[in-house]
Amino acid sequence: MLNTITSHPIFTGVPENHIKKYFCKKNLSVRSFMQGETAYSSTTKNPQVAILLCGVARVFAKASNDGENALLRTLHPGDMFGIANLYAEDNPFPSKIVAASELEILFMDGEIFKEFIETDSTALKNYLAMQSRKIVYLNKKISTFTAGSAEKKLIMFMLDHLDKDVFTVPCSMTELSNMLGIGRASLYRAIDALTDDGTISKQSKNTFKVDLNKIKNI
Repeated sequence: MLNTITSHPIFTGVPENHIKKYFCKKNLSVRSFMQGETAYSSTTKNPQVAILLCGVARVFAKASNDGENALLRTLHPGDMFGIANLYAEDNPFPSKIVAASELEILFMDGEIFKEFIETDSTALKNYLAMQSRKIVYLNKKISTFTAGSAEKKLIMFMLDHLDKDVFTVPCSMTELSNMLGIGRASLYRAIDALTDDGTISKQSKNTFKVDLNKIKNI
């Protein structure tokens, strides 16, 4: 299990003896979850930091008072969660992690993790860098939600998920519409509009070639 956690960027450059001091079998645990199960939420006792070992999970946030949940992002093997809430004192974990397939997750005690990063300057720098990337990510999310039209929201999302000039939808269309805060019909109309004006061209069911000059100008 030690090899599994040390491959994560937050451990990069941290002396091996420092890692071994805080992470051993007694404070590492692996748990399995079936599809549809909640793996982590505001009701989870004790702060924990976790790394997804296998499977796919969805991160949801409550979008309104009627109980509807908004899909924020998708987690894949190697992704870490629970770290942003380490220093939030009594505030509960703000999101819910739900298994989209069978999962295996490695859990680490949150208090031990805090001591780990507080007693090594490299670990602390890695933690701050990770939090900075989260802030940038959340700012992009805000830009997407406040972009205005469905076309502009879709474009903001595409720009954040481009592979050179190719955009592949990373989830189902229903999940994508939830992530953008628009209806499925609006999403399909946005795709049609961007296709009609030559901004994107369909290559396969969920893959589009993007005209970078047009999309950035929009």
